[in-house]
Amino acid sequence: MSIILLVEDTQLQAKKTVFLLNKLGHKVIHSLNGKIALEDLQKEENRNIEIVITDMQMPEMDGLQLVKKIKEHPDKRIKNTPIIVMTSFGTEESCNDSITLGADDFINKPFRAEEVTLRINSVLDKKKTEELARMQMEAIESSVDGMAILNQNATYLFANKAQLSLLGYKSLSEVLNVDWKSHFHQELNKQIESVWEDVWKYGKWSGEQYLTHVDGKVIPIETSITKITNDLYVAVSRDITQRKNTEQLINMMIDSLGQGLVVFDSSGKCLPNYTKATIDLMKCQPDGKFLWELISVDEKESENIKKWIKALFELKIPFKDICKLGPSSVKKYDRRFISLEYYPMFDLSKKLISVVMVATDRTQEQQAKLEAQKNLDYASMIINLIKNKKQFVIFLKDARKMIIELEDLLEKAESDINYFNIKKIKILLHSLKGGCGVYSLTDLQVILHNYEAELDEVAGVTAGTEVNSNDKKYLSYLPRMKQNIVTINNLFNKRISSFHSFLGDAIVDGQHRTEINISELKNYTKKLSKVLGEKNPLLETLVDQFVKIPIIHLFQAYDNLVSKQAQKRNKNVDPIIFQGNEIKVDADNYTKLSTVLEHAFMNIVDHGLETSEERERLGKPINGRIMVSFTIQKYQNNNTLKITIQDDGRGIDPQKIREKLLKIGMSKDKIENDDNTVIQHIFDESFSLSEGVSITSGRGIGMSAIKSVVEEMGGAVVVNSVYKKGTRLVIVVPFV
Repeated sequence: MSIILLVEDTQLQAKKTVFLLNKLGHKVIHSLNGKIALEDLQKEENRNIEIVITDMQMPEMDGLQLVKKIKEHPDKRIKNTPIIVMTSFGTEESCNDSITLGADDFINKPFRAEEVTLRINSVLDKKKTEELARMQMEAIESSVDGMAILNQNATYLFANKAQLSLLGYKSLSEVLNVDWKSHFHQELNKQIESVWEDVWKYGKWSGEQYLTHVDGKVIPIETSITKITNDLYVAVSRDITQRKNTEQLINMMIDSLGQGLVVFDSSGKCLPNYTKATIDLMKCQPDGKFLWELISVDEKESENIKKWIKALFELKIPFKDICKLGPSSVKKYDRRFISLEYYPMFDLSKKLISVVMVATDRTQEQQAKLEAQKNLDYASMIINLIKNKKQFVIFLKDARKMIIELEDLLEKAESDINYFNIKKIKILLHSLKGGCGVYSLTDLQVILHNYEAELDEVAGVTAGTEVNSNDKKYLSYLPRMKQNIVTINNLFNKRISSFHSFLGDAIVDGQHRTEINISELKNYTKKLSKVLGEKNPLLETLVDQFVKIPIIHLFQAYDNLVSKQAQKRNKNVDPIIFQGNEIKVDADNYTKLSTVLEHAFMNIVDHGLETSEERERLGKPINGRIMVSFTIQKYQNNNTLKITIQDDGRGIDPQKIREKLLKIGMSKDKIENDDNTVIQHIFDESFSLSEGVSITSGRGIGMSAIKSVVEEMGGAVVVNSVYKKGTRLVIVVPFV
């Protein structure tokens, strides 16, 4: 909506015009003639008037006189107000006069709505363009950096005050049509001609040069040239005398320091100032290299470092805070651990000109920390295993079954590639890795993670991409995969045997103990059922007391997992609230389900729960909350077990689901409009919202694995979520 001052002395015509402009969505202030209009423009409450539409013929002050008064007004706000002149019988000469006096357009009465809309928009767009150009020119003029516009021959077309000052000139006329290259010290800039050739060829160039001041003084500058059109180039220059002096001071530092010191500029380039220790620590000469090259990082990390350096020199947040976001350490090929710290270097105007990176060899210190943490993790693992002995023994039994299943799959695939079930293999590897993570079997977890990555690499795909199980490329990989499974089995048995002293014989056969072997007891109850009948109260009591275990035994270890993983991610979470713990189940019927649900709890920690700071901003309790409930329900004369896992985290954003579906190739017309329906795609095979792959998530297998196991049991799973409020995972399986 625009605010328009309408100047019209004819009441009927004014009424019609006001009605039309209001209908088009504009607010109108009406003045009867030019004199009143000028008074209205000067009122404080009318400062927001954006355009004047005035009649040509009026008493006291006509349209032409009003245009002249406005354009000569001392107040810039009034002077720059756009004007459209309208007339019923104005001559072409009078209309041209109005334009000459400063009017922006004219229009003949009567006029159509489309025409007046077009004229108003055109005039307002012109004003915005002129205002933007004016602001840009003011910004260029007020810039502390020297800025010049050059033609294709490198001669000056324009130079701002800072550029003139850099050269030692007072007026623009002194440099107009002068060769830009002529101002550089020829002895120190022998390749200045080649610089301009690079600008022609690549469209840009940046680096350091030595400028010759009008009084003969040589000034070191940092300059960049950018091509903006085929005929125009922008050159930006900055005096770096202070920085050069600082660099000379750094060169005076003693090289006997055990720490590596490197200086880098706003582009991330390492300057020729460093200690000898740097070469030993970084295994290279840092001079001329970029920071991301020096610390040996991959392409993705390089991009992150570039963004960090840019933010570092913009100083939009304090230097000490932005430093925390940069690389804090680097591991070199000789396995040394090197910590990195950063210190700012400012000029007299408090402008950051460079940064000193201090590299310190902390290998021994780091090894001591790792060893201490390893011992702490081992102690924590032992405590966790003893506390959850029954659930762990059940996991061992299930894990052995999964390893045997993997061996069988690969044995069949060797004789017929059609038996190579890639989906099943990936789910089994992922589930094994998840179970190892629950019980802090970190070494096995890492190996399984590497095997997953190796499988993706053989497929030649990225994590989360569909693969063809029958692809012939797997034939050559089968021997390697079989050896991997043998390695897993050997390591698994070796690792588990070390627990025999405190877990007893249960780890040998995977049976949790009461007074007798649980399998023998179950076989005995089957025999009894043939004699006494399946519904015999005594037999039911026997099974309930000695065969079944409280369902909480299959899930309570997840409390430790959630707490540990949340701590790693700087998140806080209350102990899991369990409800319905008294329900007893035959563990053999639900172990696969309880193991695969590790993915659900990891998703809650990774994606669901916010950090304490985020939760505080959202008005939530600082600690995240997770609730797990177990209930028995009747369905079609059969009992079902309902498991609900609920959190109060950020929930699932349906729009992100839709965006990911589009990204992986689903057509827009096949994506559901209903939010609750579309979020069910988290169960799709290979679907993941994670951008990368970590040891705990990112492959898009976890939720798919849950659905696969539940459906294999004859059950169903669904997810409900309220964005920014939380998520509920509901699983219903037969109660057997």
